[in-house]
Amino acid sequence: MKSYFAILKRVTPARYLLLLVLCILAVYVKTFFNDFQDAWDDQNVILACPYLGNWSSLVSMFTQPYAEQYSPVNTLFLNIIYSLFGAKPLAFHAFSLLLHCINSIIVFKVAQMILNKTGYREKQATVYSLIVASLFALHPMQVESVAWASASKIPLYSLFTLCGLSGWQKYLNNGKLVNYILTIACMILACGTKEQAVVFPFLLLLWDWLNNRKLPDIDLWLEKLPFFIIALGFGFITMQLQTGAAWVLPYSLWNRLLFVSISFVEYIFKAIIPVNLSYFYPFPMEPGKHVPPLLWMYPLVFAIILWWGIESLRKGRKLAFFGLLFFTINLLLSIHIIPLSRQFIIADRYIYLSIIGLVLVGIDFWQLYIEPRKAWRKAYMVTICMLVCYYTIYSFIRVGVWKDSDTLKKITNKEAIYNTIKEGTVVQTSQQSM
Repeated sequence: MKSYFAILKRVTPARYLLLLVLCILAVYVKTFFNDFQDAWDDQNVILACPYLGNWSSLVSMFTQPYAEQYSPVNTLFLNIIYSLFGAKPLAFHAFSLLLHCINSIIVFKVAQMILNKTGYREKQATVYSLIVASLFALHPMQVESVAWASASKIPLYSLFTLCGLSGWQKYLNNGKLVNYILTIACMILACGTKEQAVVFPFLLLLWDWLNNRKLPDIDLWLEKLPFFIIALGFGFITMQLQTGAAWVLPYSLWNRLLFVSISFVEYIFKAIIPVNLSYFYPFPMEPGKHVPPLLWMYPLVFAIILWWGIESLRKGRKLAFFGLLFFTINLLLSIHIIPLSRQFIIADRYIYLSIIGLVLVGIDFWQLYIEPRKAWRKAYMVTICMLVCYYTIYSFIRVGVWKDSDTLKKITNKEAIYNTIKEGTVVQTSQQSM
């Protein structure tokens, strides 16, 4: 690791980030030749959307939900692309890739803030932040959010969220009202892009904890009141749209509690060792059916992870606790605590922002278990390098999988699921194992 540090010390962060952007372009080069997914939302979200190319409906875009979703900021983003370039897949893919490149650079700056606040020296924090940005940029689970045109709301809402967190840190540093207002604006834009952004107030509370603010302080909570009001407003809209939605499957409360542990653990496992990635991960059993015994291992693993997080807090391992909580908060709407319209138990795109937290946990793991043991370092670094190479190659392959709907169906070998989605009927979940 020291030799890696020595190499990076001779490379300025600006040059490294430029190299990272070039790596992103190389990994995602095939996305410039990809088509729309005609059986996986692109048809409705882009090609058949009544708002695209129709600027006279701008007011309706912000007042009328479309396709059981309220994401006017994303629709406006797509409308700008459509108005400039028409319904050309290249334009939509290029702008999604541009968002991903920008996000990767901002992730570096945000990671620097986090590491500086958790006691890391400036140079060390810079090196680790570059690692965080690299894994965020090149991880294969990010491909769905970038290579699928309809998933543009994921990198777009993440951009506003990251900018909002940066603005909040500036507000905490100087107390200027303008930074407070800009943070509110970022949250509104994020919520208007993707419903997952309603967790933003909890991220601010986590950020306050990172800055050693006293959470029981009444002024701190009054300060967050506008953010919680915004979250409740957008949350209410989302729940209203989800009422009676066709894709809300009738699972029992106990089933959903089980799904919380399954999805949480699966996201972690697939982030560490991404194998058999798919565009669709059905529920492990149909509503009302018997729970396979093997699934009961997930609550046990889930409990162990929670125990580890609590122990990290008790032992003062601030970075590990922050990383785990950052990961969890950004997944709150995606792990079935709230019965939203979901056809699948997990989806690659929902880990887009959360993966930052897992990388931070990995850095804490290195510092605690590997750094003090010189005999382990070489083997560990070789393993990490091999894993990063695997991530990069797999990402390159995954971009090709998203060429079009036929390629997606063929390569992932999920023809029955694909046809069911295309027909618009509820997927029966016995077709794919976890």
